[in-house]
This record gives sequence, structure tokens and C-alpha cells, in this order.
Amino acid sequence: MACAVALHREMGPGPLETVYEAVLARDLEARGLRVARQIPFPIELRGLRFDEGFRADLIVEDTRSCGTQIRGEGHKRAP
Repeated sequence: MACAVALHREMGPGPLETVYEAVLARDLEARGLRVARQIPFPIELRGLRFDEGFRADLIVEDTRSCGTQIRGEGHKRAP
């Protein structure tokens, strides 16, 4: 978490979410952690399975899900 907070303080609220995600993934990897990006998780609803019902921004060490949505003045969302 400290890594994400430090990154936001350095970059501010302006860059797109995908930029934060890419830089945060590199920062975590530099600390020796395994990181996977944009991992789909299936969901089931009404007896139907949707293979990409949810997509995790980051999975760290195969167990921790991290969202990279950072809100603030000037924040721009990816299309």
C-alpha cells in the first residue's frame, strides 16, 4: 500500500488509471513481488457463466487484488 501512496504523491491525480497500473506493477516487481495485470475472474449469474465478469487490475503474489482507481481533481478515466 505504501508503494501505491508514494506513487500517487509523485505523479499526482492527472495520469490515466492505466499509467498508474503500469508504473505500480513495475514498482512492486522491483521489490521482488510477482505481479499479474488485468486478470479476468468469471462470475455466475442466473445460472450462466460469464468468463470476464470482473477484471482485477493487479494480482500481487497470487493472492492480493489491488485496484488502481485513484480519484482527485483532474483525474481522467480510461475510455
